[in-house]
Amino acid sequence: MNRSVQMFSFAILLAVAVFAVTVFTSPATATRSYGLFEDSTMGSVDSFTLIDIGIQTEARIAQRDAYTAQGDAVLTPMFKRDAELRAQLSGLAQNDPMGGQLYQEYQMLNQQIEQQTQQVNAGYQELIAAQIVELYKEVHAATNEVAIENGYSYVFSTRVDSEFSQTDSIQGVTQEVLSRPLVVMPEATDLTELVRVKLGLPTMEEVVAEREAREAAELAAFEAEQAARAEAELSAAEAGGEEGEGAGEENTESTDPMDP
Repeated sequence: MNRSVQMFSFAILLAVAVFAVTVFTSPATATRSYGLFEDSTMGSVDSFTLIDIGIQTEARIAQRDAYTAQGDAVLTPMFKRDAELRAQLSGLAQNDPMGGQLYQEYQMLNQQIEQQTQQVNAGYQELIAAQIVELYKEVHAATNEVAIENGYSYVFSTRVDSEFSQTDSIQGVTQEVLSRPLVVMPEATDLTELVRVKLGLPTMEEVVAEREAREAAELAAFEAEQAARAEAELSAAEAGGEEGEGAGEENTESTDPMDP
């Protein structure tokens, strides 16, 4: 299956988080105020980063991999048959009576492949969207708990810094902008780390390290498989050469009855 189905844009899927303010009420007495609400404590949480971490955890990656495997199980036989039909059609003479039937099957199969691919892609996007919705609900609930535990009455969903880490694409810049509604909060009020710990999520550094380790392991396994295949092919070729040499040696004996 085309692995491009695994690409997705947080800038689009997380657009629902454009709600600039997420408010959590608490009966706690304020310990700090910044003028807007004299009797309240305000904080912030970077829900985008927490969702970004959560979407890359092993459990949710496993869900997406399982879905991809299901799609592969359906599409792989279709692609195999497509290759067979291509080979058969390319080897047929123009007036071969089987040509029309094979070409009709080829056209129908390609229509099925296109439809199935679209269905798999749509289902994959739905799965990612469902995961993000689930993560947002978890972040929302955990933020409520952290706000109550620490005496915060209002928590804004925003990033406290203004430095963009993604600047090389419209999608990346859009995500960076959406993650920073026009709410300026002091860094001391950032509750993101407390919410991350409450959710039991790894740090972004740990997520990146796990992903890099996984990719390195996959690459090593692929290279080992390629090396083993090349070695097997070389051994088979050498064995075939030895058999040919043996046959050649036997054939060097003269069959002429006049030879001594």
